[in-house]
Amino acid sequence: MQKSGIQTSASLKQQANSETYFQDFPETAEIAAKVPTNMGPYQFVVKPSRPTKGAVMEVDHQGARIISAHLPTPFARGQILSASMNVRGSEYLFLAARSVSKLISNSKCWFGIFRADGKKIYATVLEQQVDLVKAHDDGVSLFFLNGDTMRMRLM
Repeated sequence: MQKSGIQTSASLKQQANSETYFQDFPETAEIAAKVPTNMGPYQFVVKPSRPTKGAVMEVDHQGARIISAHLPTPFARGQILSASMNVRGSEYLFLAARSVSKLISNSKCWFGIFRADGKKIYATVLEQQVDLVKAHDDGVSLFFLNGDTMRMRLM
């Protein structure tokens, strides 16, 4: 299915790869649980958290820890994707965690935008699945499975 020059799917591909999920980003990666994952100057580690039955995601940038965040169980067991890009001379890290659900309509997405120093710009649980994140010179557009879009400009 083609919409405004952007390739989308009519049905959710539960396991999209980072390059098709984050479209037109210079660097992308799929983050594997319990295995360190590198993406340019970033290193990601997702460790189980027994007390909460979720996981802890740690992100290092050029060897310095910038993020240590708890992921609730539905997201910790789902797919975690990352991308980075420069906007107006500043580097940004994008993280998306897709929940595991038997029903696609019940699936949720945690989406976050961070500066390279770890400062949170935006992070929230979205009540619907994001099918595609497209990079622009001044930010990103999120394309949802139901056809909605959301444009975010980074200042």
